Amino acid sequence: MATTSADLLAELQGHLERDAYQKAIDVCNKIVAATPNEAAAYKAKTIALIRLNKLDKALEVAQRFDYLKMEAAYCHYKLKRETKALEILATLPEKTPAALHLQAQAHYRLNQFDAVISIYEALLAQASPSDDTVELKTNLIAAYTAAGRGAELAGRHNLTTDDSYEIAFNKSFVALQSGDVSTAAAHVADADRLCRSTLANDGYSPAEIEQEALVIAVQRAYVLQLQGRDDDALAGYTHVVQAKPSDASLVAVASNNMATLQKHHDLFDSIKRLKAISSETLSAKCSPAQHEAILANLALLWSWMKKPDETRDVLAALKTAFPATALAAPIQLHAVLGSSDAAPSADALARARATFEADATINGRLCLAHVLVLQKEFGAAADTLRSITEVAHSAGTVATLVALYDRASNAGASQSVLQDALAFHAARDATSVEARAIEEGDGEYQLAQGNHAAAAARFESLLSTGALTPEMRLRCLAKLVKAAPVEAKGRVVTGPSAMERKAAARKRR
Repeated sequence: MATTSADLLAELQGHLERDAYQKAIDVCNKIVAATPNEAAAYKAKTIALIRLNKLDKALEVAQRFDYLKMEAAYCHYKLKRETKALEILATLPEKTPAALHLQAQAHYRLNQFDAVISIYEALLAQASPSDDTVELKTNLIAAYTAAGRGAELAGRHNLTTDDSYEIAFNKSFVALQSGDVSTAAAHVADADRLCRSTLANDGYSPAEIEQEALVIAVQRAYVLQLQGRDDDALAGYTHVVQAKPSDASLVAVASNNMATLQKHHDLFDSIKRLKAISSETLSAKCSPAQHEAILANLALLWSWMKKPDETRDVLAALKTAFPATALAAPIQLHAVLGSSDAAPSADALARARATFEADATINGRLCLAHVLVLQKEFGAAADTLRSITEVAHSAGTVATLVALYDRASNAGASQSVLQDALAFHAARDATSVEARAIEEGDGEYQLAQGNHAAAAARFESLLSTGALTPEMRLRCLAKLVKAAPVEAKGRVVTGPSAMERKAAARKRR
């Protein structure tokens, strides 16, 4: 008796329900042999191949049909071709929630967290009250924290925990990015409690529950470390490492944080632990921030051990993986100059200078400026510092530049720095704290140079704003007295009398 197409489709459905994917593929082949245009069979075959992790074969099928674009994009995503997955998803005329989820995950892997946030915010806004939004909330919070924007969620009321340990766990990162360590500790405790109760109700064994809870244990240890409870934190990290979690990234993070606690103690142990972290774990299991920090800490440990070759090799790996890293330059500076109280040798300074002259990162330029100061080339140090546009107009940098140019006997450059900074802040927010600090610094500089009229004009301008702190107002008035005693006389006021102070105190009570 011949098997009908309907019979084969029913058989296919049965295999899929029993997760018998190879048998499902065999039936799909029979169906398409009899009915070459049977879309359901091709779709089922693609899904079965994906479930069997035969992604290349699944992709061969999916690429043949427009109606399998979603499956093709998923295959590319699983094969770590996220950009290609996004290109395919962009061609879909309408995106289902599943397609949007996949798009968000691809953006997440590419560290495009703002795009992830946009997608999940839209999905959460579109969800009905009856929808299960636990996964949406979990992923949305993860994206905000990965973007360093966790503090933005601190006041959100639609991100309730919903008895989800994943949400509670992610909310601990929100609290940490808001600077609220005690609330983070409370979220970690909630996550641990919910994890254990949820998994126990789902039939997990005690051993399985302990394994699942290890990620929370790492976070608990980290919070303890932030609270200054170093011994408790070290015990927590040690417990995680000794438990041998299936997720290698947990061991990597725990080992790294143990090294930060041990600092100069047990250097051999710290280096041994960090060296044991495989490159695959760093690149595939750890987040970029974790990967970068672990390499930087290993390089620093080798530097402390006075192992220049090992330090150089790890720094090279760090800069290869993260070309714009801000962590390499300070470690290189330490490795070349050391940390002893003795002044660096001329040879060491020359080597350091050669190293940082080729480093265009902000920290690289800062390190070069530091080396130039040690070489007493103050003008060159100032020029280097001034070339860092990201910080050149901050009050601290301006003060440093003026001091350096003064050491180089270049009053014109000092004046130019002040004028540039004043113009920079005037074009943005002339009332900011930074702008006021630079104006005060300009007045002090003019006074020191004997330019009393310019100094008086600057302090008069500041005192006329009415927006100074009491401390700055007193400083400006004192400097105005030096620059222009006559003008200052009209601004002198007495402090409140004892009776006035008592009356003010009674009002406050």
